[in-house]
Amino acid sequence: MVTHANPKSNARADRTEVPLVDRDVLDSLASVIGRDKVDQFLTDFIEHAGKQRVVMREALAYKDFSSLYRSAHMLLSVSGSLGATKVSRLCDRLQRAADARDTATAAKAFREVDQAIDMTLRTMTAIAERKAAAS
Repeated sequence: MVTHANPKSNARADRTEVPLVDRDVLDSLASVIGRDKVDQFLTDFIEHAGKQRVVMREALAYKDFSSLYRSAHMLLSVSGSLGATKVSRLCDRLQRAADARDTATAAKAFREVDQAIDMTLRTMTAIAERKAAAS
């Protein structure tokens, strides 16, 4: 497992509000790989987030902190690269709780991740639909 060198700075970062979806990240990605590829990545993200949510829920239920950490880390990476900043930030919190084997904090963080995934998927779907309609 990975430990964080400065948990106090991470705690301060948690309190900073981040956008649900950073459209600049999506636009930048689209300028490099094209809008069709980004739309495919968004579709893949929907599937990936759903799978990781199931893994995280089960890992939390069984207090399998290693699996919880890995799953949160995978979703953190993917969501960050697609501009799903809130999911990414919350997955970092969940990952740290799993690393600390803190069941209560992990459960709270998972509930927040779970809600953020739903909101992010709705937002990303709407973005993709608007871009498709504009084309």
